[in-house]
Amino acid sequence: MADFIGQANFLDVAGFTAHGTGGTATARVSVLGVDQVVPAHSGITPDSSVVLLVRPESVSVRKLPGEGLEVVGRTGRILSSVFYGAWIEYDVETEAGNMTAMVYDPLPGDIMAAGTFVSVAFEAERSWLLPAEVSH
Repeated sequence: MADFIGQANFLDVAGFTAHGTGGTATARVSVLGVDQVVPAHSGITPDSSVVLLVRPESVSVRKLPGEGLEVVGRTGRILSSVFYGAWIEYDVETEAGNMTAMVYDPLPGDIMAAGTFVSVAFEAERSWLLPAEVSH
């Protein structure tokens, strides 16, 4: 296994079913209130403790209108933001744990403040289900 360099989100998974072995292993996971098929580590068994690795650049956030929103399912809340010039890095509270999202080339009117409720999504094919002990 190659060493991993860079930021990563490690999300709690509500449930999973593994399929296949070796380089073609996948799993159906329930995370952020949605079932998705993701690539999976070949060592995962039905009894494994798992986490879902999602890179910050694979996470998208979109401002939600309305009042009385809660952090549940795909609804998250911006905890903080840092502007780096070419991108903004958001720390987002979700039901699966806090996530980092990187938004590249934002328009000034699209920058969101702490406390803003957002819809959170990620590219399932760019995530990876890992045994929990591998993520440490």
